[in-house]
Amino acid sequence: MVVCDDHCHVLYSYIGWPGSTHDNRSWRNCNLNLNQDYYFGRVEFIIGDSAFNPSKRMISAYKRNAGESCLKAENEFFNTKMSSARFKSEHCIGLIKNRFPCLRGLNVRIKKPRDVKKVVQIFTACIILHNLLLSESDIPEEWYEVCEEDMGNDVESDILYGGDRCAGDEDRREQVK
Repeated sequence: MVVCDDHCHVLYSYIGWPGSTHDNRSWRNCNLNLNQDYYFGRVEFIIGDSAFNPSKRMISAYKRNAGESCLKAENEFFNTKMSSARFKSEHCIGLIKNRFPCLRGLNVRIKKPRDVKKVVQIFTACIILHNLLLSESDIPEEWYEVCEEDMGNDVESDILYGGDRCAGDEDRREQVK
């Protein structure tokens, strides 16, 4: 689960549940929901799609009840207006996946708890780097590098850069840092 602002900065992420887990179950179990007074001001809330149950801090889209053929006009209007704001979260996730192609199809065989931990670390690193890249003015100029040749592949560069390498292992670590 990713919560972002209107500039696609990730403000909160909740990683570690299988992809088949329902969105609402993730929301019910995340710290953001369990400790609402810590994370939210008095009038703050999150916008979610119709998969989420509405609550004080989760404003979700209306969905048709059993037996209803369509929503009331005012509920449909609300959903339409809310979807334009909710679009930012989809855009944010798309930006992250485009920046880090490894996230599109992360093939990690989960055999032990450390394997899950590794996947969580990869996602977390990508989110941190995404936020850093959105704030390019904060990145020192010497951290940038012009890539002129492909130096081969290894597991770490495949994870972070989708197979593209432009420096040796030590140089890449310094660049990422």
